Amino acid sequence: MNMPPDDQFMSDLAREFLVEYAKSLALLRPSVTKQDGKALADMAHRIKGTARIFGFEQMATVSEELERNLPLKDWKAIESLYEQLVGLFEKERP
Repeated sequence: MNMPPDDQFMSDLAREFLVEYAKSLALLRPSVTKQDGKALADMAHRIKGTARIFGFEQMATVSEELERNLPLKDWKAIESLYEQLVGLFEKERP
């Protein structure tokens, strides 16, 4: 069954979001190790907004929680949230 053009376009964009951000998250692994809160905050903020646009609410929620934890500098919790986010992308990736 073919999707209407607008639905297909949004589906293509969502797929591109999943692929590109999964790559970006992988590149941020050293930021977790080095405890680079700025790089993680920037990525978490972008993922939160974009994930909500495409209806990936669990990704948006984990990203928001990651954002909230960064100022607390609880790196054990931050690393756990980062890993959750990576897992969500791996689960959803096309």
